[in-house]
Amino acid sequence: MKKQWNVLWSFLTTLHLSSSDQEIALQAARGISSIVKEWTNDTKWKASNDELFYLSMDPSAVQSFLNFEESVAVHLLGAASMNRNGYVREAALKGLAQLNHPDMLGYLLVRQSDWVKINRTMANQVLVEKISIFPVSQFVQYHFLIDSLDRVKRVNLTEVKRAILSRLSQRENRDELLSLAERGPIHERLFCWRALGPLLTQDPHLLTKAFEDSAFEVRTWAISQIKVLPDWKATIKKLLSDRSIRVRYSALKVLEKHDAGDLIGMLNALLFDQSKPIREQTRFLLKPFVKSDFHSIYETRLIESPEPVQIGVLAGYVETAQQDISNELLGFLTHRNFRVRILVLYALERFSHPDTEKFAVEALSDRSNKVKAAAVDILSRSATVLSLGRLREILHAPDLSSKRCALRILASRSGLESAKDILAAIVDQEVLRDEGWKYLRQWYQQNAIQPKFHYDQKLSKELDSLVESALSFAGPSEKSLLSMIQFLIRTL
Repeated sequence: MKKQWNVLWSFLTTLHLSSSDQEIALQAARGISSIVKEWTNDTKWKASNDELFYLSMDPSAVQSFLNFEESVAVHLLGAASMNRNGYVREAALKGLAQLNHPDMLGYLLVRQSDWVKINRTMANQVLVEKISIFPVSQFVQYHFLIDSLDRVKRVNLTEVKRAILSRLSQRENRDELLSLAERGPIHERLFCWRALGPLLTQDPHLLTKAFEDSAFEVRTWAISQIKVLPDWKATIKKLLSDRSIRVRYSALKVLEKHDAGDLIGMLNALLFDQSKPIREQTRFLLKPFVKSDFHSIYETRLIESPEPVQIGVLAGYVETAQQDISNELLGFLTHRNFRVRILVLYALERFSHPDTEKFAVEALSDRSNKVKAAAVDILSRSATVLSLGRLREILHAPDLSSKRCALRILASRSGLESAKDILAAIVDQEVLRDEGWKYLRQWYQQNAIQPKFHYDQKLSKELDSLVESALSFAGPSEKSLLSMIQFLIRTL
């Protein structure tokens, strides 16, 4: 693609500079300009930069693009501003400085972080001088470039972003920003609301529209500004029952302990929320107002409403326990709610119940994949010799999902035993072969440079035998991998 672009660009500059046929040059320029414009729309800047970066350009030819109509010249100069040659970028920026076309905004924003200081300075000056010519919608279109100014490490662009937001937050832009904030993609809406932020002190009731947005990101941002509302506590009360966990949590974080007294009823309900961060923050806020301990509150709720089990109640009961309650939870291991079963598995691990591994191995046959994933997580951290034996048995079980979980746990360990388990699965279990090769490759990458095991003669012989067996059905890349593993084992 880069080669074709170089040919096309050379064709344009040759025609234009030789003045052999300006009409053909104009048509070529319009064609290239439309392609560049399409490439630099929305979030395609990375791809366009990759294509335009290596174009062969002569700095002396760049200024001649100003002879084309402005709508064409802006994208030709914009393409030149993406070039790897600093002199070409400088010539392009000088050309852009002579235009007043709104499409040059994106190119100027990209060049704010140019690695050549003179180009950065020029791009900044042009942007500041011409900032009034760009419509609000143009800034919104390039919101992702404006937001990325904060992430530039080469130079501090905070002032540039502040100048842009200051231009947008002028009173005359209020209605247009509000209109754009009520439609369009989520990130554009969020950008518009951030631009409207400085106007909220004069017109705080604008914020009520943000709370009606369907996106939790917008509602979460609005909570950060909520104290501009005279009746903000009434709004917080509604937000504490929002459908989004992030919104409810953000609403809680706005509250101070002294605010909690006015919202006791709502906060008491949030003690049993399904989200752990919400439960923890609620307990923090309610601590001065609760006479008994929180564990008793959760215990009472469990006794009063044993079925259906509320995950928030049982989770709170576990979180606030000051002593081992694992034996009380064993009855929930077969509960119909998979979330309850997951919660109990992690609780058994937390309280170091002696049969945690046994129950985790049994959970590998659970009907819920999420319960299986929790069991894999627990066993990957704490599998003992006994449970490893059970896992090797599961490799021969009929359930494919359980076999995969067992192999994943066995492969997560380091050492020769892990390699042996993986190779045994590859040799004996055709359905696990593809995954086995993947795990074996990972094992080799972790141990090739600095082996994480000691030499074991018996194990090495067993591995050598398994490698020989695996070679009979290995492909070219797998044979290479096996040869490297064989060499590693034999040279220990």
